[in-house]
Amino acid sequence: MATSSGAGPEPVEQEDREAGASRSSRRLDLRPGHEIQVQALNSRSRIVARYVGQCENRYLILRGGARADDRIERMRFVQDEMVLARFVLHGIAFGFRSPVLAVHRVPEALLYLQWPDEVAEHAIRSAMRVPCFAAARLEVGDTVHQAALTDVSETGCRVDLIRTDPGILAEGAQVRVWAYLPGQTGAAEIDATVRRHQQPGGGRLVLGLEFIQSQEALLETVRAYLPDVD
Repeated sequence: MATSSGAGPEPVEQEDREAGASRSSRRLDLRPGHEIQVQALNSRSRIVARYVGQCENRYLILRGGARADDRIERMRFVQDEMVLARFVLHGIAFGFRSPVLAVHRVPEALLYLQWPDEVAEHAIRSAMRVPCFAAARLEVGDTVHQAALTDVSETGCRVDLIRTDPGILAEGAQVRVWAYLPGQTGAAEIDATVRRHQQPGGGRLVLGLEFIQSQEALLETVRAYLPDVD
């Protein structure tokens, strides 16, 4: 009878490692310019960086974001410092921890992160709404109404209005929304349909709007600028 040796499990362990690496590679299949929120593991400061490229299974390269506050230099990263990175892709939130390999400063600041051993993921339901508070405008016909946007998702949002005739914003009404959300250089213009209509009192009108087209890219940007949603 053949006896097993301590080396027996190694092929299975190797397969597990290779499968894990394959999953991480798929999760890190990003396009240049994709926004990634990064922060030092023991710091509350964070920036929204942009993906530049990668050497698969070795490192990732990031550059500063669009805002002045999102410069790589502002974080003062040092070699071997542990970084927490988060991003949203195809409606799924991903996150990983990785040490800094290097920060290149010429001709521009670039952050090199070691290829992560594991990339965690968390599915975001299409109906899951991100709480926020932002200015908005609603256009119905030739009339524009000032509003406050209180949450947003890929498929819709909720807005509050004051001293507005509820009759012109009944369920089924077609509206155009201008949402002044974080991470946007201007107002996001979105066509939507009124799906819920509530009057809680005090002259308030609360509307649940369904977007005509999914706003996945918009939500990804917004989430990067809002507090973490666990």
